[in-house]
Amino acid sequence: MSEVSHIPMKSEAGLILLRSGSTDIEDQGRLLGQLDVPLSDNGIQYADEIADRFAECPTRVIFCSPCAAAQQTAKIVAEKSRAKIRVEESLANVNLGLWHGKLIDEVKKNQPRLYRQWRDQIDSFAPPEGETGSEVRARISKTLQKMYKKAKSVRVVAITPEPLFNILLDEIRNSSPDFEWLALSECGQWIADPNADTIDAIAFSG
Repeated sequence: MSEVSHIPMKSEAGLILLRSGSTDIEDQGRLLGQLDVPLSDNGIQYADEIADRFAECPTRVIFCSPCAAAQQTAKIVAEKSRAKIRVEESLANVNLGLWHGKLIDEVKKNQPRLYRQWRDQIDSFAPPEGETGSEVRARISKTLQKMYKKAKSVRVVAITPEPLFNILLDEIRNSSPDFEWLALSECGQWIADPNADTIDAIAFSG
């Protein structure tokens, strides 16, 4: 695994997918979904730390989810990068239906089979009264194309919460296999490791 200390872009164009900071809901081990809550103290600290990495990284525009946590993360990053923020309603987090706010351990205990199916086959399965990954992919497709188009000439950052972050990441990987990419690990280093277990951001350049 190799480490890179700077934002790994060959030019001032490209796309960086960034996970938004956490909320008290997530810090408590609960499912956030589309609940609109601000960053927790941990989330603010994370956003401040990751924003420092963009201080010397010219970024033109930040696409972000409409939830409070993503917008707050975007504002913190934009203060360092001087980027413009575009809030995209299509980047709303996954609708978790009746699972919103529930403890993950509680869902695992009470609905173990459905939870496993949802985690392993998110495109096909949805929480009760929620949406599938396939439905999410359909609604983010136009916004993703806008980000691709913009990223050909300038550096673009997209900020979204989980689990939308992973769906968007998978969509980008599948639709743009020729992109070069590096992951930002939890320890704060850019790593050339496509099999990293936990990542906070992905940088793409084509």
